[in-house]
Formats: sequence, C-alpha cells, structure tokens
Amino acid sequence: MDAEARHFYHQEVDETSWSLAAQPSFLVDWNRRRDRVEGEFFYRYDDTDDRRTHGDVRSLYYQHIARDWEASIGLRRVFWGVTESRHLVDIINQSDLVEDLDAEQKLGQPMVMLALIRDIGTFEFFVMPYQRARTFPGPDGHPRLPFAVATEQARYESDRGQEHVDFAARWRTRRGGLDFNLSLFDGTAREPDVLPCLRQGSGFNGTDTGPNCDLVAAATPPERPLRDLLLDVLQQLGLAPDDEQLEAEFLAEIMPQILANLQLVPDYARLRQVGIDTQYITGGWALKLEALLREQRGERSFASVAGFEYTFSDVGGFGWDVGALAEYLYDEQDTLLSTRADDDVFLGLRVGLNDIASTQLLAGFFFDRDSGKDHLLQIEASRRIGANWRAALKARHFEQVPGDALTGFLDDEDMLSLTLERYF
Repeated sequence: MDAEARHFYHQEVDETSWSLAAQPSFLVDWNRRRDRVEGEFFYRYDDTDDRRTHGDVRSLYYQHIARDWEASIGLRRVFWGVTESRHLVDIINQSDLVEDLDAEQKLGQPMVMLALIRDIGTFEFFVMPYQRARTFPGPDGHPRLPFAVATEQARYESDRGQEHVDFAARWRTRRGGLDFNLSLFDGTAREPDVLPCLRQGSGFNGTDTGPNCDLVAAATPPERPLRDLLLDVLQQLGLAPDDEQLEAEFLAEIMPQILANLQLVPDYARLRQVGIDTQYITGGWALKLEALLREQRGERSFASVAGFEYTFSDVGGFGWDVGALAEYLYDEQDTLLSTRADDDVFLGLRVGLNDIASTQLLAGFFFDRDSGKDHLLQIEASRRIGANWRAALKARHFEQVPGDALTGFLDDEDMLSLTLERYF
C-alpha cells in the first residue's frame, strides 16, 4: 500500500491533495506450476477528486503452460513497446488517466490469450470481448481540464459500443542482440478523440436527447480559440447576428451561457493498425524503434518513435550506471490528445546507483522540434528504505504550452508528488 501527497503549485484551489492506495495480489499454482490463477487488485481513496477514488481489477486470470504453448483467460495487463518517451504500439490495455497524466497505469483488460512457442519466435493471439473506457479526472481533480469530461456520454463508432469484440496478434523473436516484434490490432481504439459538446438539456438546439457534438469536427482540433469557432457555427445556424450586426450584448449574454454548458465527450473510433517495436543492443548502445500504420475513420496515418540509449557503466568508479536517452516522436494523426507527439524531441538521463537501496533517477525533457515550444520537464526518483519501504518523488513542469482552449490549461498543471510505499 502507499500514501501519496501531490502539490499543484500554480493552482489557487485544491492545490494540495493526498491519497491512500492498496494493491493486493495473489498467486496459486498447481500441476507442477503448469496451471495457475493470478490476481491483482487496486483501490485508491483521494481526498479531493471523487473520480480518483476508484478501484479496479488489474488482473485476475487462469493460465495453463505447456511445453510449446500456453493459454489464459480473464483480466490481464499486457505491455508492448521498447521506447521511453511514448509507448506507441502498446494497444491492449486502457490507460487509467486519473492515476496520472503520463498514462503509465493500465486497467485490466478482459481477454482470451493463446501463445504458440516455435523455433522462429512466439506467436500470440488475443480475443477481447469488451473495451475498457479511459478514466479522466473529475472537476475537482488534476489535471484540471477547462471543461467537464462526460465519460458517461462516450460515443463509439461501432454499433456494439464497448462490447465490440477486438482482435490482436503479435510475433516476437530474438536473434543475438536484436529483439523484433510485429503486431496487428483490429478493434476499438483505446485513445479517444475529445469532442467539445453542448450538454443535454442546456436549452440549445439539438441537446434535448443528448449532447450536441456537431460544433467542432471530431477529427479536427480547433486552431483558433473555441469561442470564435462556436460563434461561427451559431452564425451559420442563424442563432447569432453576422459580424456587421454583432453587438456587445451577444458576447456578454449568450456566449457565457454557451461556455457554461460546454462539456468534453470521449469519442472512440474503430481502429486497425500494424506496428513494429524493435531494439538492438550492442555494447553500451540500445537502438530503439516503434512505428505503426493505422486506419481510423477511413483515413490512414503513420506514427513513429525512434532513438537510442547509451549507458556509461561504473561512472567515476562508484558503480553508477548513467544512461543518455534521445528520441524523436512523429505522428501524422491530428487529434487533441496526440499534439504532444506529432513532431517532438525527447532528451533524457537515467541514473542507477546500484546500491543496496536501489536508488534510481530518470529525468526527461520534451520540446516541439519545429517551434521549440511546448516544453515538458519531468523528473522521477525512487529509493528503498529498509526491507519493506520505498519512497518515490515525481516532478513535472510545463512551459510555453500553446494557449488554445483545450490544451493551454497544462501551463497551470505543474506538479510535485511524494509517495511512500509499504510492502508486505
């Protein structure tokens, strides 16, 4: 279990919060460890954000292991990827975004999995009968989005919604210092678009039976302030005077009502993608690549993360390992949630002291390659205390984030968190 304190030092309200979390697990095996049942559960209480007070079954599955195959059924967490800055091909599990903005924590995914072990590599097949929706912080939580996220109003391209059956497959092989993985996915996207919508019952056109999400095209993030786009739409609908007739009373009376009734609705598209993730290790070098070609809403797009990590061993004769990381992130897909990875550079430093306390530090810096703006600096450090305790520190700082209505809020989400963990 752990106790966590978070401080958002640019906030005037709810700038400090604390929470308690427990993550019990168990493992039962028999038949010479060929059969097993494994489970991991999670629950957090947060004193500020009601949505962050939540629980989840991270994993609960039965597995049978044979000589050249294995199979499992239940809820599992499966990780794909090799790069540090973005886990691009990691598509099986949904992100638990109320835990943290970095989306590293994952929800348990219901699945049936079969793995065939052959001389040329391992072939894995996944059937997933239910898609887990992404969690978002509540109106009192952080990162505090500019408008409420109506998770209960989520939209799905598939008529079956979350019950659409998803399929995935992966081939992984290792030859010398090369790890190579090829993956396929066909199902509901894990990362939603986020649509600005007028809430149901707000009194505006089209909101009697549900949110009106036709104000901004789903696949196109606003390039101008949202206020201007809404005004353009209202003028086209004849609900507002044209530019020549526009008076100050309209902006003073109508626009505040619109903004007060605006909410963000997650929109999950059907997704087909093929991806590779590969890593080649030679000496102190680790060369890394993740790339994918996806088809979503009838459009194809390419994305990749490529870079390296070089490790200096036994620095200064102290036994320290210091790794220098550099990665380039590219994504043709233009959505509100992918703008931080469309043409960006990541530089990082990893330090391991190799001491009894397992002291580690990871510092990373993101910036937009073209403009030099949209900076993010993140530092993570951890150290064991005795046999059963561990302390972790995380700091995150945003700078020069583009100031449109749906991403500029990040400028005020700088954070410092301290976690104390107890293992039993």
